[in-house]
Amino acid sequence: MVINPTHAAVIDAGLPLLWFNPVTAQIGTAVEQVVLGERQFEIPATCTPGQFRVEDLARLKLCLAGVTSDRLQVWKRIGPRWKR
Repeated sequence: MVINPTHAAVIDAGLPLLWFNPVTAQIGTAVEQVVLGERQFEIPATCTPGQFRVEDLARLKLCLAGVTSDRLQVWKRIGPRWKR
């Protein structure tokens, strides 16, 4: 998937880049694959090309800041370390 200027503005604001599909009850996120040593990780996409990952909305939890998921919590925890 291509990260366009609108997507980049969301990313630069420190927000997760999400797509909600109420019809299929799914949420999409843009990710990049990175390799550290012999391990491969997914991090939030910050450039092109990114890959699109889909999860069921049932995996989301409501929180004071809006919604979160296990994936989003990991990304929040590692924060700026994944930024290039």
